[in-house]
Amino acid sequence: MIRRPRPPHVIALALAAWALVWFAVPAGAGPDGASPSATASASATASASASASVSPSAESSASPTAAATAAAAAAATATPSVTPTPSASAPPTAPAPATPVTRATPPSPAPRAADGLRLTLAARVCDEYTDIMANNARDNNQQSLRDLGKDSVYAVGDPVDAAIEEANDPDCRPLTGWKFTLGRGISTEVDGLSTVVPSDSGVQPVTEASTALLDDQGDATGDTIEGAVTVVLGATDSTLATNRRLQIQGGTPTDPLNTADFGDTYAFGALRCAVDHQRNDNVDRAAYPTGYTHVFCFYYAVTPNPGAGTIVVRKEVQDSTATQSFGFSGSISYTESADFTLDVTGGAADEQSFRRSATKDNAYPAWSFTEDVPDGWHLVDLACVSADGTSTTRTFVTGRSSVDLAAGDTVTCTYTNAENQSGSSVGLLALRKQTTGGTGGPFAFTDEDGRDLGSATTTAEDTPVAVRWREFTLGAHTVTEELPPATAEGSWEFVRAECDGTEATATETDGSVSFPVEITAGGVDCLVTNRWIAAPDPTPTPTPTPTPMPPLPDTGGGHGATVLGLTALVLVGTGAATLSVARRRAS
Repeated sequence: MIRRPRPPHVIALALAAWALVWFAVPAGAGPDGASPSATASASATASASASASVSPSAESSASPTAAATAAAAAAATATPSVTPTPSASAPPTAPAPATPVTRATPPSPAPRAADGLRLTLAARVCDEYTDIMANNARDNNQQSLRDLGKDSVYAVGDPVDAAIEEANDPDCRPLTGWKFTLGRGISTEVDGLSTVVPSDSGVQPVTEASTALLDDQGDATGDTIEGAVTVVLGATDSTLATNRRLQIQGGTPTDPLNTADFGDTYAFGALRCAVDHQRNDNVDRAAYPTGYTHVFCFYYAVTPNPGAGTIVVRKEVQDSTATQSFGFSGSISYTESADFTLDVTGGAADEQSFRRSATKDNAYPAWSFTEDVPDGWHLVDLACVSADGTSTTRTFVTGRSSVDLAAGDTVTCTYTNAENQSGSSVGLLALRKQTTGGTGGPFAFTDEDGRDLGSATTTAEDTPVAVRWREFTLGAHTVTEELPPATAEGSWEFVRAECDGTEATATETDGSVSFPVEITAGGVDCLVTNRWIAAPDPTPTPTPTPTPMPPLPDTGGGHGATVLGLTALVLVGTGAATLSVARRRAS
């Protein structure tokens, strides 16, 4: 068998191991200067080192530099202090007592936080608000323009999970290019959406087509998640997260719907991060559960954006300094029981604003809400006013309001209540006016005593306009409408009056119409309709027919012409002869 010569670096490694065994042992331990156990251990170590160094595989794979480095590391670990080697001419002196050898303990793996907490931000787009699972808290702090779909399946404190999101929002699709902002606090609202005070890190992640799906320790699962991006938090944001102060916002502080990138395509639907899936606004906190180094945030947008308007519900009381709560209910409220309360304190008015989707010119139904009048009170007036005149409203004596909201408009509905008076027996009359065939007015109304009941002017066909509400004593009354005077363009005619859905029998006189109304304690709603009759175009003056010329006498055709010609010749000849005779006589 052919032996290969030992390389110099292998011989050097063996000599270094022998030197360590010889010099790095306590003095007087045994005949060879080491305790039996230490000697055996050192011999075994040296033998193992030599054996490993000379194995063919080790020789072929290890470089001289690596071997020297290993030898140096072994020496540094095994010998805190080394006694110099004695000269050959003098007997060796006993080495000074050495510090006991302590092998260095390998360092523990660094916790995941050392290289940054991880955060995956995912964005989804949905066609309907009801496609989106709601957060735990369903209330009027919710910033979506319409109420959401199913109740949350998360218990309070459950971490947001990608599989749960996918299973409970199946009709939503990944949204690529959606920007988020990491923040250190909550700032003001922009366009009705919460924004953050940006983190000093300035990080604004943008969702990608897909990224690796991570587990709660930030390790790859082997799957991917679409419409998402994962960021490793730097020191600034990791500190915020550790102190439970890291806030996540959809969009940017000045552009929460990313209109710079997408225009007005999207509206806010929902946002839930980590374990903070309580309130549903455009900012959520990324709080890491104990033991987690990776969490998710899921953002939901809705397309098309229906546009937004504002409805203000205001409560006033008449001639009272009372403190009273007035309850309301209807589609305008997102609470589980679809209700809200306005509190009058010492007679001072109270109001609440609702930012909601536009309903005009789209498929969404008009918003509606009704007052639940408390005992001892009654409703005396209800009026809804559109600031821009673009929304359509209807009010009823039952306390119900309907608002067909236009984008960008603000509608204020004011409910006025009064305390019941002892022995009082009154009811409300709510008049509404609509026209067909045209618009205009004013149409003025009075009662049987000539009391002014208000007037109305229409601005859109077949769209009722509210007239001022009035209190009446219970029983039979008469309402009279004065029609606007006729003009050259046309005139108005009465069509019908319907009270609580029943057509009243009307009496028409010159320029006015009267109809009976039975006032009840619950009040009466009457809708009066008129039609515009355009004046006919004036009849044009007829053009006189010219008098025809009399016909020439019939000459009898060609023969008659001949006779006339001959006659003319005879006459001409006779005249010439007569003239000639007269000239001769004269001469």
